[in-house]
Amino acid sequence: MAHKAKLIREINRLNTENKFLIYENNASSKNLLIVSACRGSAFAWYFSQLTDYNIYMIYVITFISANGPIPDHEIIKDIVQKADIIVAENIARIVPFNTIDKTREDGFYKTFNVDFDRTKFCLIPNLELHYLSHDLFHKSHKPCTGEELLKNYNNSKQILFTKCELFNFHKTKSFIELHFQDLQLFHSPGHPSVILLLVLFVELCEHLGISVAFEDIEKCIKVNFLGGGDTPIFNLDVETFGLTYKVTIRDDSLFNDKDLISMVDPSHLQTYENAKLIYDFFNNLR
Repeated sequence: MAHKAKLIREINRLNTENKFLIYENNASSKNLLIVSACRGSAFAWYFSQLTDYNIYMIYVITFISANGPIPDHEIIKDIVQKADIIVAENIARIVPFNTIDKTREDGFYKTFNVDFDRTKFCLIPNLELHYLSHDLFHKSHKPCTGEELLKNYNNSKQILFTKCELFNFHKTKSFIELHFQDLQLFHSPGHPSVILLLVLFVELCEHLGISVAFEDIEKCIKVNFLGGGDTPIFNLDVETFGLTYKVTIRDDSLFNDKDLISMVDPSHLQTYENAKLIYDFFNNLR
């Protein structure tokens, strides 16, 4: 269906009102629920374009604060119990949305009575990678050495790749390994670019038996979900990792500047060529 894409700000607003139906299909009784952070906003719209499911999303960050909105357990339980498919990131610290431990009484599975016999449940890796020297949230303004940068990167990469392997997203892992240097795969540590979002989505669809045509990828790549505010990149980052994609490189002497978030136009990622690259990557592995 031709749903207009809802960005995370609108999904957050709906969730604060305990409204979780993001894309409705009146002609369908099939339901798909996404439980995730901001990355799920892209997946929700992609599913709405490729399937006839009603698409629900719980944006867990809405409920991260003890003083914030309170999730209505009965509404969510009803959605969970009628969901044909649930797609969830691996969530640890947000009660009651812990999806890591099935035995927790206050976790997602027991709180909302997930029926694994009825519902297809897919855990997906959180697309997070800490590989840049600057801290986007300014928790530290201390320039790091190349050795420290590599240590942080290797630790973060190990977490991401372990989850990719654990949840059977081997192709996503391979794509990152192949294109880490020559494609901008992340806007910030927790905001993947549209390229990487689509790579994980296509592999997720393979697990679910949903076919994805080149035309689908070409359409979806044109919508910017998480780009715009990029973590600044310094000479140290480029030299350490051998990044070859086009970026605005900041002078290392400006590292302590608190106004370093780079507002960029991500349209250079949303191209026919990148859609073809993604399609060919999967097609060649079949």
